[in-house]
Amino acid sequence: TIAKGCELYTNGRTTDAIAMLTLARKTSPGDAEGLYCLCGAYVRPPLRKEEGRQACEAYIAHPHRDAVKTRQVNLWLRRLRR
Repeated sequence: TIAKGCELYTNGRTTDAIAMLTLARKTSPGDAEGLYCLCGAYVRPPLRKEEGRQACEAYIAHPHRDAVKTRQVNLWLRRLRR
């Protein structure tokens, strides 16, 4: 489910990606890739600031994360805080 949700995110199907990744988090709450895709999906227009902030912060709190993606998430968080 996480792979499919990330694929939807990559293909720009933001609403579908959010729905699938939110569902996937119930079974795999700590999956870093799923959190990254969920965070990115929330940041894409239209912005959903509160949900996006929560998803981004959950990714940053995850112990196993990719440094490049963490920099991207930090940029998204700055955008959400404006």
